[in-house]
Amino acid sequence: HPVSMEASSSQAPHPIRYFNDQRCARTEYFSPEFAADGSNGSRWMAEEKDSAGWLVADLGKSVKISRSELYFVDRKSTRLNSSHR
Repeated sequence: HPVSMEASSSQAPHPIRYFNDQRCARTEYFSPEFAADGSNGSRWMAEEKDSAGWLVADLGKSVKISRSELYFVDRKSTRLNSSHR
């Protein structure tokens, strides 16, 4: 896991609507650290106005990276696109 993460911007926290039961209310956060936390329940997202968003992971030392996996989310839907390299 990265030692630290840095990003061009982060989307503001987003309250999630609940249906019928207020105990299900929550807020989604988009911190850069979420991009590499290994969870499919969290994510990093740049601000909508950030047309050239970037993300940098400091691994603490030089390492060979043999594979990366990126998932892109359409802001206006739940559609998920992936890219493997």
